[in-house]
Amino acid sequence: MAKPSIRVSEPAVAYTARPKSTAEVIVQLKSGLDMAAFDRLSRRLDIQPSELADLTHIARRTFARRKQDGRLQLAESERVYRLNRLMDHAVEVLGSESAARAWLKSPARALSGITPLDHSDTEIGAREVEDLLGRLDHGVFS
Repeated sequence: MAKPSIRVSEPAVAYTARPKSTAEVIVQLKSGLDMAAFDRLSRRLDIQPSELADLTHIARRTFARRKQDGRLQLAESERVYRLNRLMDHAVEVLGSESAARAWLKSPARALSGITPLDHSDTEIGAREVEDLLGRLDHGVFS
């Protein structure tokens, strides 16, 4: 069965304007993503902003300040970017946003029964989820 041809080069929903290079991504992250990027990811993952704040380790009071300021700081921007990139990878492997969303929210045996989304709250966990997606993409039983 042929897989749908979906190529995602950069997680565009994280940005105001689509970056052309890694250097531009770095500049945007250092400047801090705007809260609209956070809100777009929340809608894309179909989770409440408070859940996304928890996944990205943004404390509730800090989250309230960021909403007021309208911009995330570097570390927070990197975590939002990481989840956006992971969603893009899941869409590429699984063929649709809805399939990717469902997979990210379902417990995975390969992750000791933890959902890929919850497992991705750290960089090393996200790398493990990316590896799992790579195995799925190449038909390796996981």
